[in-house]
Amino acid sequence: MSDPTLWCEKAVFCRVVREGSIARAARELGTEEETVSSALSRLERAEGERLLIRSARGSRPTAAGWNAYQTWRRATEELFELGADPSEASDPPLRVAYPSTTGASLLAPLTAACAAANPSFRFDVELTQGSFHPLWNGLDLRIVHGHYTLEPCRQMRLARLRRIVVASPGRFADRPLPKTPDELSAFDVVGDRDGTEAGAFKLMQGQEVTTVTTAPRVRLRNHLAALHAALAAPVVATAVPLYLAAPYIASGELVRVLPEWESFPLPLRAVLPLGKIPPGILALLHHFIAHFEETGETETDARATLQFWEKEA
Repeated sequence: MSDPTLWCEKAVFCRVVREGSIARAARELGTEEETVSSALSRLERAEGERLLIRSARGSRPTAAGWNAYQTWRRATEELFELGADPSEASDPPLRVAYPSTTGASLLAPLTAACAAANPSFRFDVELTQGSFHPLWNGLDLRIVHGHYTLEPCRQMRLARLRRIVVASPGRFADRPLPKTPDELSAFDVVGDRDGTEAGAFKLMQGQEVTTVTTAPRVRLRNHLAALHAALAAPVVATAVPLYLAAPYIASGELVRVLPEWESFPLPLRAVLPLGKIPPGILALLHHFIAHFEETGETETDARATLQFWEKEA
């Protein structure tokens, strides 16, 4: 049975898990590594089991430590900052992490709208790059484009964002834009990761799929960068999310190239820690799904999965 008097040790443990390192946690807390290690040892003795795997490359929770972290972290996160008993602390914001471009241009505005509609919820939004941004550092929700494999968790297919091919008509005033996928091979192409790395990318028209071969001179694998390259240079940008390009198409600054063809959609997957889902996260996911239902991009099982999770809770 956990000793309720060990709140300082629990707070230290949660900070180590969040930072992934005893050394980093000690620096954050303004103390010595030995002090942190001693607090962890006292806590493990009180709990009667090992909570942390320590190594030269960092520290991560054991299975028991992960469960303890999920139980304690919300009460201990602000203990040192507040200088008060965690039972008296204000509820810390829900921590969420989104991919950089999709997060900044789409998910962050939706999160702000959700918070405006639900004044009792607060969110701390991080924008991330790469795959190694684990839930065990204190995240309540992470949105990814692919599968997440760092630890056991809940995963939900959230949406498939439509992606198109665009170019600036003004930049190609002296040259006709391609009319067929095969003609794209004669143009400088940016923006599709597979195309810029492998020299080929796929386009789809209903059930038909065609492969386009390219020899890109500039590798732009970020959606926002590809869109702005198309605005500024005579290049064709592939796999640009429709929601990003739509305002520029409406203004005439960009046109859809091969309008009957699309790049493969960009998947969005919601990843959550195991255990009870905070009401604010459920509200946020409902807000996301409602938006993607309006745009026709939601996954068919997204709402059913979320409703199943709510029944479990």
